[in-house]
Amino acid sequence: MSISGPELQQLMLESAADAVKFAQEEFSVPLDQSPESIAAVDDLILAVRERYQNDVHDSKVIFTLCNLFGAYIGEVFRTRYGGTWVYDDGDKDAPAVFLAIGEYTFAFAGIVYQRLVNDQTLSTRLYYEEAVKNAAQAH
Repeated sequence: MSISGPELQQLMLESAADAVKFAQEEFSVPLDQSPESIAAVDDLILAVRERYQNDVHDSKVIFTLCNLFGAYIGEVFRTRYGGTWVYDDGDKDAPAVFLAIGEYTFAFAGIVYQRLVNDQTLSTRLYYEEAVKNAAQAH
């Protein structure tokens, strides 16, 4: 499967909207597309780990959560700083979506994955802040 251009942009917008809906319906946490709301995503990832601990190692659950929250963070970023979603299928077993701006690419779903599965001390908010600094250099 390959997706690009407008289709990918639309998919990421819809995924970000799904993240907002999921956060509200499952955890009563409002996500308002503000940079400040990304701290809530950090908390949501830990809440998801706790509530769905039996499913948190299911690859479909992980894939879905990482893409929803990664799209949300990426869309918060993209609406402020620009960028284009890029689908990378270089690794057929693990295709990935990145947000590209200038010479930089940001793996927002990747940082969600790391916090969800590997290291709960990692912060999507800090990753976002670093992306903002890099975006400033790209312009």
